[in-house]
Amino acid sequence: MRGKTCSHPGKKLETHLLNTRDIALDLAEFYKLPLDETEQYALLMHDIGKAHPDFQRRLCRSCREAATCSAAYRQKKGMKAYNGHASPSASLVMAKTGNFILAEAVRCHHGSLQNLND
Repeated sequence: MRGKTCSHPGKKLETHLLNTRDIALDLAEFYKLPLDETEQYALLMHDIGKAHPDFQRRLCRSCREAATCSAAYRQKKGMKAYNGHASPSASLVMAKTGNFILAEAVRCHHGSLQNLND
């Protein structure tokens, strides 16, 4: 991976992942809930699919800083836009933790939650 990797236009992916974990740790502490090492790993991987170069190109297209960013990914002619990051992120969580619930939470964390009965 070259240059900076963003989670959102102009925001570093690494910072986003660490902040998400830290918020979850704060919530767990406040509610006196356990958050084990495996769950923390899942939090750190929840958006890792965004590191894909094609997803980075998509972000750069909507970033105000792209014109002056030396690490910006440029769209190449004929390239297909990459939009999905949930499934690759969830697959990594499943592979690394072996925990289906954590993997499914990562896959569905952007509003794709479904009723399990369905």
